[in-house]
Amino acid sequence: MIFFFLAGWTSMRKKTIVSRGSFEGALTTARVIQQVVDATSIYIGTITLINVTLGALTALILWQLGMDSPIMWGGIVAVLNYIPYLGPIVSALLLFLGGLMIFSDVWTAMLPPLIFVGLHMVEANFITPMIVGKRLTISPLAILIALSFWSWVWGTTGALLAVPLLIIMKTIFSAAGTPDIAGFLFEHGTLTHVGDEEEEKDSADVDTPQGAT
Repeated sequence: MIFFFLAGWTSMRKKTIVSRGSFEGALTTARVIQQVVDATSIYIGTITLINVTLGALTALILWQLGMDSPIMWGGIVAVLNYIPYLGPIVSALLLFLGGLMIFSDVWTAMLPPLIFVGLHMVEANFITPMIVGKRLTISPLAILIALSFWSWVWGTTGALLAVPLLIIMKTIFSAAGTPDIAGFLFEHGTLTHVGDEEEEKDSADVDTPQGAT
């Protein structure tokens, strides 16, 4: 699905823009599409930097413990951390098996996965929500809620797509307006534009005479 989406992305974007009824509509559509692409790219780049940092810290600690091939283990941790929930579990299991092959004591073999789990808990619950929320101006609480909701709906796939879907929805709503649930229910429109309200207020202030009370 990703392959065909990327293969047809250029033509799909062109058709979406050209199909607008006016030049202003086409320009707005193109701007929104570019904003979605930019925001998603920032998210992927940020997550990549976090995963590489997590893998580097894991490799450094494993090297201090005397475990063989720490760079390989760090790379495995970094790659699997792209998969929410399931990836860290697999990383911990692999580290435990690797520890059993290196260390003779079972309790010592449990150190690598336990250290990784500790690092992952800090990264997943504090660092990633704060950094992603700061760079994308998204509330960390909204990120955690999106992860919980889409994980409940689609499992691991939903967790993988949760933040990109949140980014796309936020970008579209920022350009089109915020949902007006009451207006939708009573058929008075579904979007409210804060900018339009401010413009109407400014115009009303300009039309009012200075001496009027």
